[in-house]
Amino acid sequence: MPWKSKLEPYESEILQLYDMGFSARAIRDILEERYGITVCRNAVRNFILQRRPLRHHGETKKMMYQLGLLQRPLIYPKKTFDRPNELPYYCGFSEDFNVRRYGWQIFISSGSTHPSFIELSVKLFRPYGRLMLQSTFNNRFKVFELHFTALLHESLTFLADYKDDRIGMLCCFNRQERLRYLEGLVDSEGSLNIARVNEKDYYYFVLSVSNTNHEILQWLEDTFGGHFYDYLNRWQINGKEALKLLRELQLRHRERMAKRSIILENVNNLKRAKQLIKNYLEDIIIK
Repeated sequence: MPWKSKLEPYESEILQLYDMGFSARAIRDILEERYGITVCRNAVRNFILQRRPLRHHGETKKMMYQLGLLQRPLIYPKKTFDRPNELPYYCGFSEDFNVRRYGWQIFISSGSTHPSFIELSVKLFRPYGRLMLQSTFNNRFKVFELHFTALLHESLTFLADYKDDRIGMLCCFNRQERLRYLEGLVDSEGSLNIARVNEKDYYYFVLSVSNTNHEILQWLEDTFGGHFYDYLNRWQINGKEALKLLRELQLRHRERMAKRSIILENVNNLKRAKQLIKNYLEDIIIK
């Protein structure tokens, strides 16, 4: 029986990624992240070489690209990032993504069980690179999730710069830019809820962000108030302060936009708002 490579079951996906412009190293990392396959870069490279003419990625060519002596090959057209006013939002939204530098490009990836998150991710990043969506099974939580992968134009290097020094970049933002950053953060890792005090049948609004980076959560407390719960990896702001902040946020995540609208339209009857949100979420699940 002829020897078979353990990469063969994933041949079509590997070749598709390579045709999109992903390097052997990037493909190796994607396979490890998605399927737990551990192989060296050369194994992926040789596997592709048997099926495709291999592109040259030598240091000489890379230097010529950087000096402008050689035009970079466009495997897929990528648009230059042209929304400087939205840079803070993109930084906040990228918190739910793995971000890495690959040559002159930016590689991002994330997985989610929420179609609204993937829908927004596609809308935000489609103009700036080649996207790939893959349905995978999450063994940890025993659910299917959509996995989002993209190679982006070099003008989005600010995403990697942000990941290198989050607080350094946040300190350079003005008040409006900090609000735009919070919008992206809430759309990616935030939560809008109505809580209840059982003894008094009292309802109040809760805006929270969950993140394992405690520097960000402490920065949120220092900037917007509320409280940072280190043991929960969560920043939270409640009541009137939270409602005042919510009015300033222009969210883009479809579900959170709907929640925001329900809450602000029923500020004087949050018990009703809680029921309306429950009905809305049940309707989404049925559909």
